[in-house]
Amino acid sequence: TEDYGVTVVGKEHCAGQPLEVQWKAKAGHSAIDYVGLYKEGETSYFAMEELKTPGIEGKVTFQRPKDELAGNPRLPEVPGKYLVKYHTEGKTDQIKAQSEPFDVKACPPQGPKAGAAAGGS
Repeated sequence: TEDYGVTVVGKEHCAGQPLEVQWKAKAGHSAIDYVGLYKEGETSYFAMEELKTPGIEGKVTFQRPKDELAGNPRLPEVPGKYLVKYHTEGKTDQIKAQSEPFDVKACPPQGPKAGAAAGGS
């Protein structure tokens, strides 16, 4: 419905990199609403972020957990098409909004490790 929306921020998305999502909801939305991250064509999310902000709009960021051994990678690790969905009442079957599919690409490594791998030390 028009009261709800989810949009992925930015045009370029790299596998394994944080993914920022803007959301909007009607006033008084449930405290257990969440945004799910899906590979296109899949019916189960592989990551979710609860909307802890009581307002009518905000941002969530999908990012690598501090303890990667905890299991769920929480990020698109494989290039392909993905989308995000806004779920209400903590229920997987109550989808109020869905983003347009977006591409996640393999990108070259960045940061200090990239320089070291190129023989920088």
